Amino acid sequence: MAFCSKCGNDIGEKKFCTNCGAQSVEQVPKPKITIPVAETPDVVAETSANQPPETSLQTRKRLLYFIGAGVAVVLGLVIVGAATARHWEKTDVPAKAETFRSEVYLTGNYDVFDTGVNPCWIGEDWTSCTNTYIDEYNYACIGVPLTPASYDYCARYLSMIQDMQARDTYYAYVSSLGSWGYLSQVPEQATRQVSNNDFRPAVTHSAVCIFGFLGECR
Repeated sequence: MAFCSKCGNDIGEKKFCTNCGAQSVEQVPKPKITIPVAETPDVVAETSANQPPETSLQTRKRLLYFIGAGVAVVLGLVIVGAATARHWEKTDVPAKAETFRSEVYLTGNYDVFDTGVNPCWIGEDWTSCTNTYIDEYNYACIGVPLTPASYDYCARYLSMIQDMQARDTYYAYVSSLGSWGYLSQVPEQATRQVSNNDFRPAVTHSAVCIFGFLGECR
């Protein structure tokens, strides 16, 4: 295939240009246009193969870097969480208060009181009546611990006996009865509060809240 050197018309194998009539014709080959073709996977693979492979040392360093970064992040979270954590004692079961009951008990002392019945009678020998009073005093007031009121009463009872003994030489018989009578002795009782032993302490445990949402946060 040839082209006119003046107008570029395709003249094939002719000697003259049919377009411009040029007599001398230079055979100029038509340029060939090459269309680029996309690289195939084989070409890409070949290109990658030409690159130097990554060594196992580089891979290990990269892996250690990521592990170290992860450990640093976790350690930082632990430190911040421990520094900002809130602790308190949480009650699981409330305490039960102790209760008491009234109990009657013996104090160990004795109460002495007058029955109001006179042990003597009119016309009785004075000394015999005096001895009856002495027996009552020895029975009720001697040998046992007395309450303060009973101790005072026994002291007055003894003073009455001593007064009768002092009059023994003047009186042979009892002519009138006084206000003193037989004595009675009973153990003193009192009331006290006794525990029912039902106190129960509260059941608690240590609670913690981290970051406001981890643990037992209120």
